[in-house]
Amino acid sequence: MVDQQTGIYQKDISKNQDISNKYLDHIIMALRTAGLISKRAGKRSGYRLSRDAEDITMLDIYLAFEHEFSVTDCLAGNFDCERSNSCAARIFWDDLNRVMKDYFSSVTLASMRDKSMNGQHGNSTATPPSPG
Repeated sequence: MVDQQTGIYQKDISKNQDISNKYLDHIIMALRTAGLISKRAGKRSGYRLSRDAEDITMLDIYLAFEHEFSVTDCLAGNFDCERSNSCAARIFWDDLNRVMKDYFSSVTLASMRDKSMNGQHGNSTATPPSPG
């Protein structure tokens, strides 16, 4: 991550993350539209976070790319199913969706950065909230 007062150039993001500029264009557009990043002009130009990393959750980032959080189509707001009120599977999916959404909300960009900097790749000790 970079200092909030300075930005990071798109070409540097592309190189550091090993993704093409063309693909990164789509990512940047979505993050800018969601208000998560902004482009800084002038001497310290480049992209930077619009808020502190502690205030950006994985849910915020997910919702920059998807219009809602839904692990299955039957939970989507525009899905209509005549059996939704009596479907046991839907209850399971709804519980799972809630647990995942809560977990995504509990993980911040700052915590992801800190784990990465401490070499905790894939060694998460975080426990997702239980359905309850």
